[in-house]
Amino acid sequence: AAIALYRPGPMKFINEFILKKKGRKKVTYPHQLLEDVLKDTYGIMIYQEQVMQTASVIANFTLGEADILRRAMGKKMLDEMDAKREKFIKNAKKNHIDKKTAEEIFEMMIPFAGYGFNKSHAAGYALLAYETAYLKAHYPVEFLAASLSSVMDNSKRVRLFIEDCKSHNIGVLPPSINSSYVKFKPVQGKIYFGLAAIKNVGEKAAQQIVNERERNGPYKGLFDFVLRLTSDIVNKKAIEGLVKAGAFDCVEKSRAKLFASIENALKEMSGFRKERSFGQISLFDSV
Repeated sequence: AAIALYRPGPMKFINEFILKKKGRKKVTYPHQLLEDVLKDTYGIMIYQEQVMQTASVIANFTLGEADILRRAMGKKMLDEMDAKREKFIKNAKKNHIDKKTAEEIFEMMIPFAGYGFNKSHAAGYALLAYETAYLKAHYPVEFLAASLSSVMDNSKRVRLFIEDCKSHNIGVLPPSINSSYVKFKPVQGKIYFGLAAIKNVGEKAAQQIVNERERNGPYKGLFDFVLRLTSDIVNKKAIEGLVKAGAFDCVEKSRAKLFASIENALKEMSGFRKERSFGQISLFDSV
């Protein structure tokens, strides 16, 4: 119920719900026929199903008609609502409900039909909230690392989660070409910054950086890095992004020096590969 209450329709009844739940305020119903419909929520309409049940109990609507009414209310279909209102009040009279009470109940239904959750929807969100709260309480480092990885393409949300890490005294280590992984990773109570979260790097380039490092060891410097990777994947923009983010600080502290060397490193790498390719061709030509 707490999940469904926090919606534009039922939200104004949150305090009333709490007071009634704790027995500090008497539970009342818009009409005695609605007691079975609303008793689980202390006389307050919270779920969309309750809107449909109200139409059924008060005005003898079939559940199909009640669902059409709910949709008309939710989408503000005024002509349909007016037609259903007339039928609602007319049928309510057959159940010995006066026009004023019927109109009040109909008006009460409108905001809940448009903004309320259905019960199964609320239950699904409640389960998810419980599970994530449990994980954050008992496995905070792993939970926040996974949360950071889930929003890697959104820098604002990454910053938000990093602030959350700080508030829980969980260190987020700066990105490094020699220790970071593709995504954010929990290691011994800290979180390694994910390379794929760096602007202009992306998951494909980050994966190649990590794969090459795991196969052939740490990178010794910018030129070694450029030589060992495929330039069409780990391109100039990706390298610039890594330098700006401090991912090369582990091999060279001066980011300005590194940034100025990128163009030259790429040219040398290109020339080296051309020479190597030419050497291979010459070798086969001579056979």
